[in-house]
Amino acid sequence: MAPTKKSTFASKNLRALLFAILALQWSSGAIVLGICVHFMANFQQTKHMKYHTIISSFNTWMYGFGQCFSMIKRYKGYGVFIHLGFSYLWLTSFIFSAQDYNFGSCADTEPPEAGQCNLKYTLEAFAFVAFFFSFMSIPLEILLYVIEHYKTPAPVTGIHEHHMATPVLINQKHEERILRGTFLDVSVSENSTAPTAE
Repeated sequence: MAPTKKSTFASKNLRALLFAILALQWSSGAIVLGICVHFMANFQQTKHMKYHTIISSFNTWMYGFGQCFSMIKRYKGYGVFIHLGFSYLWLTSFIFSAQDYNFGSCADTEPPEAGQCNLKYTLEAFAFVAFFFSFMSIPLEILLYVIEHYKTPAPVTGIHEHHMATPVLINQKHEERILRGTFLDVSVSENSTAPTAE
């Protein structure tokens, strides 16, 4: 019967760190989504704002489940390509917002009639934060996959010792029987050769 693998101390710490990073990534995406919903509901729906809204919507849904999966023992680091895809999407979102708000007048772009540069800069900042944590989760997922699939299984002592001890006990008993038989033979021969009293 194959030995059962036990979660190592490194795996538990890695899962906790991955959960924290995914939670921060999810929070950043949720902030971007809230700002985008505000702009989309009250002002012109521009192309870049639609892009920010779609990405942050999918991100909020995906990473809401992802941060929970990271603490489940059966999850063993399968989200590398998801993080890779979202890191690319968030990098694109950050580039769009940087082009819109850092070159020219911030109040006149995306959406032009909104003004509210503080919210626009906040959107840009948290788009970068979401990209950063998406990218940082990639090596953690790879490390978790390696630890969970290539760690040394725990030794099973009870069954192994039983099987190893059985032949030794048999040999000891066999030697004891031989010694007893030899002792009896010597005793019989001594009794047979001893002179009888007249």
